[in-house]
Formats: sequence, structure tokens, C-alpha cells
Amino acid sequence: MINKLDLRQGTMIPVSFRIAQLKKLYVTIQKYEEEIGEALKADLEKIHHGAFMCEIGLVLSEISYMIRHTPKFAKRKTVYTSLA
Repeated sequence: MINKLDLRQGTMIPVSFRIAQLKKLYVTIQKYEEEIGEALKADLEKIHHGAFMCEIGLVLSEISYMIRHTPKFAKRKTVYTSLA
């Protein structure tokens, strides 16, 4: 677990931890997909297929993208800025 004090001191969160958290989120959304669909139906009158396509599936797709690309996003890179 990441210590809150570490975050306040500006330490970097390890990429492996970030990916593990994204995977947990992915699994949790899958686990509660039915309940999420029911809530979307109750609140927004979304049918299950529509809820999956527009809400649940979209989020799962974005999480998958982030899992694949987090190592690339976390790499150090030099960014040049103008003097002004």
C-alpha cells in the first residue's frame, strides 16, 4: 500500500502499483457489471446492451488501454521550453 505521507513528499508511485490498481478496478467492474447495469437502468432507463456499450464496456476498454500504456506514459522524457 502506498503511504499517504510518501505522496505528500512527492515520491513517485511505482508503475507496477498503478497497473495493479487498474487491474483491480477492471476486475471489480466486471464483478459488479450486473449491478452497475441495473443502476443505469433504474437511473437512466438504459437497457443492458446500451449500458454495456456506452458505459461499462467503454470504461473497461479505457482501463485496458491504460494498463497497456502506463509504462510508456510513466517514462521520463525531456521537454524543452522556451526561455520566455
